[in-house]
Amino acid sequence: MWSVDRFALLFTPGYHNVTVPVGFYTQVLGLGRLAGMTRIKEVKSEAASDSSSPGALRNYWRGAENLWTQPPSGRMLWATS
Repeated sequence: MWSVDRFALLFTPGYHNVTVPVGFYTQVLGLGRLAGMTRIKEVKSEAASDSSSPGALRNYWRGAENLWTQPPSGRMLWATS
């Protein structure tokens, strides 16, 4: 599971109708001056679940910042160890 690979997904300001899976060693960044300038339909940590099983104990070292999702059309599902 340990790796030297790192991934950064950079989104320009505007609306992006995508679901972004955020996995191990992954960073998602909005490039707008303000967080509301970069809107993404859905951002979710890989293997995240609304239940406690299987959980997210192996999915860490990830981040998402300077972006915005708005229910009901968008959401952020995040699980941490």
